[in-house]
Amino acid sequence: MWPIPCLGASPGDAREYWESRHGRLHFENVYSVTEDPELRARIMELLTGALDPVAPCRILIPGCGARALLERDLVTSVLAWSILATDYPGVVRAAAKQLQHPRVAYCGRDTRALDLESEYDAAVVINAILSDSDVDNRAMLRSVHAAIRPSGLFVGLFPTIFAPADIGFCEERERWRLELVDLLHSRYCFDEHVGATHILYTPLRLRAILREAGFTAVRMEVFFCESPCLREEAARVYGLEGGDAVIYELLVTCRKAPVHPDRATPHAAAVSE
Repeated sequence: MWPIPCLGASPGDAREYWESRHGRLHFENVYSVTEDPELRARIMELLTGALDPVAPCRILIPGCGARALLERDLVTSVLAWSILATDYPGVVRAAAKQLQHPRVAYCGRDTRALDLESEYDAAVVINAILSDSDVDNRAMLRSVHAAIRPSGLFVGLFPTIFAPADIGFCEERERWRLELVDLLHSRYCFDEHVGATHILYTPLRLRAILREAGFTAVRMEVFFCESPCLREEAARVYGLEGGDAVIYELLVTCRKAPVHPDRATPHAAAVSE
């Protein structure tokens, strides 16, 4: 459904780009929305509204990043929950230096093939499914889906290609960004020097691939990254400043379908007379 051709690096190259280019700067040169306490509070609200905060629950955070802020909030706010945070090995090593906690575990895993049992009550994916390969992105969603229990919750924050295009149209001084936007293929060139792109889905495309991965009850809301800390992050990383030129993303919740009883199973045999 709406396949997007892969134009960029191989999966191995993508890992090398992340761990070498960003790792040299201790992963501090990336735009991190989890710096925003308001976003973390909204994610907590979505999780505690769907899961029992006093019952033991296992939360999976694929593509966790290096700052461990969401993980800290989750385990300090809800004493019954435990976390598994996964990412490239270099990234989880950096995250483990930020937070050591008995209910937080880290594991170097490729999100395209997590190979985890279906034992997680929820998965939270924040700006992690945006490689330059549509095939890889869909594999990530299927892999996360496989790790969630039936009826389990998925919470995700996804950049959308409409945001950089909207910013370019909105303000004259930002018009140059339109040259980095490929609306037809939902691509944004985030690193001009190496020609690296990310696929940033439109809402309909994202909804379609979530449903394709097996998720149901898909809901989306627009999250404006307009808090002071996220405006500072956008200025630091993207040179984006002032006015209505603010990044926005798609905050998604959905469910893994429940397991229905096998209707073909015959009823117990009647007791003979």
